[in-house]
Amino acid sequence: MMQTFEFKPGPIARTVRVEVDGIGAAFHDGKGALRARVEFSAARHVRFAELSGRDMVTRWFDVEHGTGRFRIQCNSSALNEAGQRDLAQYRAAIRAILSGVAARSPEVQVELGTGKGTRIAMFSMGAAALLFAVGVPVVAMATGVASSKLLSALLPCLLMGFIGAVLMDRFRPWVPAATVPPAVLRDALAVMDAPKA
Repeated sequence: MMQTFEFKPGPIARTVRVEVDGIGAAFHDGKGALRARVEFSAARHVRFAELSGRDMVTRWFDVEHGTGRFRIQCNSSALNEAGQRDLAQYRAAIRAILSGVAARSPEVQVELGTGKGTRIAMFSMGAAALLFAVGVPVVAMATGVASSKLLSALLPCLLMGFIGAVLMDRFRPWVPAATVPPAVLRDALAVMDAPKA
């Protein structure tokens, strides 16, 4: 039985369509053109990730298979009611895909979080921020900058150092990502979309 899910992947994006049947899933862009297809039996790696900033959350779900990657994503704001409807459809599509992957490729686990490339990039940005935060006061002291100017630069340097340390801690590339069976993530997403009492 074919299931169809429609949602806007972003606040100003066109509505996309994901079709899921017992064999696989298809992704149609905002103009209706088929952009990607995956057969569940070909799934080799599955990832679910979220990154948040300000009031926006970027989410993506990847199924890597023999010939490429099937990705659906959804960016939404907690303040936007229409975005919440899109998010519910996005999660429903993921649940249907996870059910198919669990049935056809039971050995595949879902990796939670960003990929190694993203973790390396974010860790590097954090390291650069921390190095800058330590380097500015050290260079200022070594070159004889007035103490009043040094003190005025100290608070921004401490803030930048804190942000850098947080990024380095959160995106450690040597720590393997957590993995769960597809059914566990499917059930967790179902709980998120359950009606609130």
